[in-house]
Amino acid sequence: MEKSKHTYIGYSTDETVRYKASSGGVGSSVVKYMLDTGQADYALSFTYDPESISYIPHFVSKFEDYSITGSIYQEMNIMSALKQFLEEFREDRQDAVGRRIILFSLPCQAKALRAICRKAGFEAVIIGLTCSSQQSKEATSYLLSRLGISEDEVSMLQYRGNGWPSGIQIKTKSGREIFVNNNDSIWTEIFHSRLFIQKRCFSCNNTLNCYADIVLADPWLKEYMSTETVGQTLFATYTELGEKYIKKAIEAKYVVAKEVSYDLLYNSQKPTIIRKEAYNSHPPIRKWFRRLFVSKTYRFFAKKKLFFNLHCRVKSKIENLIT
Repeated sequence: MEKSKHTYIGYSTDETVRYKASSGGVGSSVVKYMLDTGQADYALSFTYDPESISYIPHFVSKFEDYSITGSIYQEMNIMSALKQFLEEFREDRQDAVGRRIILFSLPCQAKALRAICRKAGFEAVIIGLTCSSQQSKEATSYLLSRLGISEDEVSMLQYRGNGWPSGIQIKTKSGREIFVNNNDSIWTEIFHSRLFIQKRCFSCNNTLNCYADIVLADPWLKEYMSTETVGQTLFATYTELGEKYIKKAIEAKYVVAKEVSYDLLYNSQKPTIIRKEAYNSHPPIRKWFRRLFVSKTYRFFAKKKLFFNLHCRVKSKIENLIT
């Protein structure tokens, strides 16, 4: 995996952006800088749709229309949204030459998103996210069922943001507000159960998103977890393009940051990296897990409360054995 050119820790100088973002708001501040100064023409944003309890990807041309949503733990078809946007752009007979677009991307999406943009004549600036795995929407539905909340009752659901490390924030149509911690909660168990992740996640070995221009991470390290409550972003640049816009955002005082060792970024994601390497070192176990966890029969029983807890314990013991 490619080693980053520069690694930093920092945060947005805009207190609102910093607070509302998942961890420090550096990604959102780079978007703000580039749109404010005309360095980018469009940026990927997401809007919550209460009817489907889903986040919908779309594109904005000014920061006033950009939504700070924090991390989104549900699968979205960003590539289809991008292709549709580019097709509409072509139909308007607009010239793509010299146009630049900012995209947020999981590790498995970065190369494809860049290729789609290049084919359409756009330069893509890929802000990558470190990734343990991506959940299906069913993970959220299962959480709501375990909380005794009907999907029809939900008026708003946000997975991260509004402080750090924060957690899932749910509002109902009757005015109830429910908060589920990001760590050490039923959501933690659901997230790490492997029952709701995408099939491709079992084979992924690119936690640090090496095909992005800039990669963002939570500082899951003792020195930050014991003191930080608003949020800081661990981030790195893999390309000259990424380094250029990070430096510009810092110089323009959209972001404050200091350079740190790449080891800090690696160590913040080390448990995930080790687990993924173990999966790839034990193909029979990975194949067995993937087959078992996508089986409708197994999932039917595993999602029952008693069996779910047993599933999580056994899964964790096997993972501990192979790591």
